[in-house]
Amino acid sequence: MEAPEPRAWRLRRRETEQLLRIVHRIREKRRVFALLVCEADHTGEVVEFLSKEIETPIHLTTPTDGEQMLEALEKAASQTVDVLVAIALNGRSCLTIETLNLHREKLRRGASVLLFLPPSALSDLQTIGQDAHSFRDTTVFITGFRAPAIHIPSLDSPLITLARARAELPGTPYEKALAAADLALLLLDRGYAAEAYEVCTQSIQPFVRGEAWENAGRGTIAHLAGTVAAVVAAAGFVLGARHWFALAHNLRLETGHHVPDEFGYAGLMTADLWQCSTLTRAVETVASSPDLPEYEAAHGRIMALLYDHLGTPHQWFRPGDPPKWDVNEPIARGIITSAMGDFAEAEAAWLQAAEREKKAHQDNRSSLAKLAICLMNQGESLAAADVYTQLSQRETERSSHAHLASVSAPILLSTGDLQRVWDLREAPARPATVGDGLLYEWMVSSTQVLIEAVNSGRWSGEQAASADAYLDEVHGWFPLPPENDAPIYQVLLPLLKIQRLNLHPERRGEALKLARSAFELANEKVQLFYFEAALALIDCLFAIGQLDEMGATILQVESVATEAGYVKHLAALRARRFVAEVLLGVESSQLDKTLASLRETFQASGSNKLRADTLWTIVSMLPETTAAANLVELLDEAADLYAAMPYPLMEERCRERKADLYLARGNRAEAAALYSAAAKRLTHYQLLLRVPLLHKKAQVALGAGNA
Repeated sequence: MEAPEPRAWRLRRRETEQLLRIVHRIREKRRVFALLVCEADHTGEVVEFLSKEIETPIHLTTPTDGEQMLEALEKAASQTVDVLVAIALNGRSCLTIETLNLHREKLRRGASVLLFLPPSALSDLQTIGQDAHSFRDTTVFITGFRAPAIHIPSLDSPLITLARARAELPGTPYEKALAAADLALLLLDRGYAAEAYEVCTQSIQPFVRGEAWENAGRGTIAHLAGTVAAVVAAAGFVLGARHWFALAHNLRLETGHHVPDEFGYAGLMTADLWQCSTLTRAVETVASSPDLPEYEAAHGRIMALLYDHLGTPHQWFRPGDPPKWDVNEPIARGIITSAMGDFAEAEAAWLQAAEREKKAHQDNRSSLAKLAICLMNQGESLAAADVYTQLSQRETERSSHAHLASVSAPILLSTGDLQRVWDLREAPARPATVGDGLLYEWMVSSTQVLIEAVNSGRWSGEQAASADAYLDEVHGWFPLPPENDAPIYQVLLPLLKIQRLNLHPERRGEALKLARSAFELANEKVQLFYFEAALALIDCLFAIGQLDEMGATILQVESVATEAGYVKHLAALRARRFVAEVLLGVESSQLDKTLASLRETFQASGSNKLRADTLWTIVSMLPETTAAANLVELLDEAADLYAAMPYPLMEERCRERKADLYLARGNRAEAAALYSAAAKRLTHYQLLLRVPLLHKKAQVALGAGNA
């Protein structure tokens, strides 16, 4: 499926759903009076959409005074019920609204009426035309979506040219290194990570590694090392960034000297979050410095990332208006609101971040990639495709292409275009050309493609085996960890391998062995991923039915998560404890107690997405015939949460699972109806990955196919 050309403005899917309900009523020759709240500039697009749906041209009348409004109402009242009349309020004309209100009875006879009005006129209608407003059958708020512009600052911009000239001026070694650091950070801020990395390699790293830095002062070296850490991390070299971050962090603690605000992001990426309180305290110390107001902005963004990772509510911004806060504030808000499941608010935040980055002459591709995923979650597949198409057209560097391939996976997977997302694996393949961090992101998205393709029945055994062999080959491209460094990929890569092994029942014993090894290594050396490794082990124990050991492991890890206050991991652990207890047949009073403790974590996080995802995990792990837990009730609760986000893909996954429950309990007709309804709605949103499977399930439920 080729990506559509970006459009300047388009209707949203949820808006077309509401408009189609009006069309359905008109087709049934049922009179309707609908208010369509829409900016005047886009009324034409809405009329065009409705005209195509009802297959009849719609003529829009725009009365400018009371007399013309009366004429339009009388004409509508004299028509038959199968006629549609469209009237647009011209701005905030009180005379037209007063006339509409005075002759409101004409809306109850004759033709159906669509009343278009701009948002600014809605309050006037509700006050001046209160009685007419009460006659409405429905109100549709139409905002549409306009794909924002992709902005990549030019390498020839005056600021970069000036910084490059300063870096080439004569001076002492450490003066030249400081000038190079300014240039590197400016390039990084403008989105040129490869160029910034080249400056670091040629000008800063040799200086810091040489003897000259002894005479430069430890505060200067802290600044330079922090710059290198930020640039190396942004370029995707996580293992290299760890060294520079540790040097910058230790020197900063010794000297109290500040380092670039990107230091915090590099630290968050590479530091051990098991001791995140140390990082938080360091950020708090720097953020509170009266001489460094920009760190108040950095503090907000780092706290938002901590919230997203740990699920714990942190104070994520400070009062004031520091220089970079105008950009970092919407980014922090986007991280938090996405994690909490408020996708509409997250969309607004990422749009605002992209616009502010553009205004500040910064690269806005990262914010727009987040925006595209946020749109996809809301079912706005066409709008997401508009953003993604622009991103893909501007990505030219091989490293950027690797990052884009990882970002695009959720978008293309949701549309069911598996081959296209798999073809993106042609991104650079070796860590010599792509940083280990980007290569890992690439592995994560590739593994996701394989799992979803198999679980949705879209790939045959031969295709899956070929993809699995390819991922095993990529596994061998990762560099060995530097001496005395935490072997993070010796934990992370096995966790990905375990997901693939669990696709094959005959290989689950191999997966369990790998999970035990990864958990032991994480516990000893890579505590950053202790909980991820623990959950992988617990899920492997569940898959092969070792429920007693599963329960014991959960209790062990849960005590650690409780002490650390890691709410997201705590919710995952308590959900699995509930599943194990149900399958072990414990008393209902104990089940109620476990479920109550789980709901406490929901309350602590404040995240509806965490709550919905956790409930979904419980229902997806338990057999369809489970009687000890009311699975339908839990599913309905999760579906309501997903609907409010909105998150139509997961809302329909809940409907599919509910159909599975009905089918297992012998209610075949109800199951078939639910499968068909889920397929229809997903098709409307162009979320096509599981649609063929849903059709097949519906046939099986009706006895027209084979399970």
